[in-house]
Amino acid sequence: MGLREMKAARTHDTILRAALRLFETQGYDATTMEEIAAAAEVGTSTLYRYFPTKEMLLVTPLSLRGHLVAEFRRRPAEEPLEQALGHAIEALMTAPRAEMAERRAIFEILAVAPAAKMRLHDEVRQERTELEEAVAERLGRPHGDIFSVVTARLAIAILETVGDHAPDVHDDPAQAQKAARAAMHAISAALQAEAPAVPSFDL
Repeated sequence: MGLREMKAARTHDTILRAALRLFETQGYDATTMEEIAAAAEVGTSTLYRYFPTKEMLLVTPLSLRGHLVAEFRRRPAEEPLEQALGHAIEALMTAPRAEMAERRAIFEILAVAPAAKMRLHDEVRQERTELEEAVAERLGRPHGDIFSVVTARLAIAILETVGDHAPDVHDDPAQAQKAARAAMHAISAALQAEAPAVPSFDL
C-alpha cells in the first residue's frame, strides 16, 4: 500500500470512529454530517468524498459489494462451478473488514436506523443480482435462467450462514481464513448429506 492509500485509509477510519462515537452518544438521527466532519477534524467536502450519505457510514464498513462477483469472475473457466463459488465466498469472508468492535456498534445502530438498514439490504440484493448474471454468463445461459438464479441465491444464503457460524473474531487473516473454511466445509457437508427440500405443488 502506497503513502496516498495509507493516508486515505487513516482518514476513512478516523471519520468512521468519530461518526460511531457521535451516533452512540447523541443518537444516529440527531447527528449531522457537519458534526461528524468537525469531530473527525476534516472538511465537509472530504467527509462527503469518503461517505456520500450518512447511511453509508454504517453500510460501507459492512458491505463488500462487488468483491464476491469479482472473485467469482477471476476463477479459471475450467474450474467446476461449485468450486468457483466456494473460493469466491472464502475470499469474501477473509477480506479486510471493519474491526469486530466497530461492527458490533454498527449493528446496534442499524437496529434503530431503518433507512440505513434498508440501504444495506439493497446492497445485498444488488450483489445477489450481479452474481446471478455472472453465473449465467459463466454457463452460457441467458440472464434470468432459473438454475443460475437459484444457484446464486443459494451461494448468498451459504455466505450468510457461514457468517453466522464463523464470526469475525480473529484479527489474524490466517485465523480468519481457517475459521471461514471450517464453517464452509461443515455447511457444505451438511448440505451434501441432506439437500434442502424443494417446494412442490400438487398438479
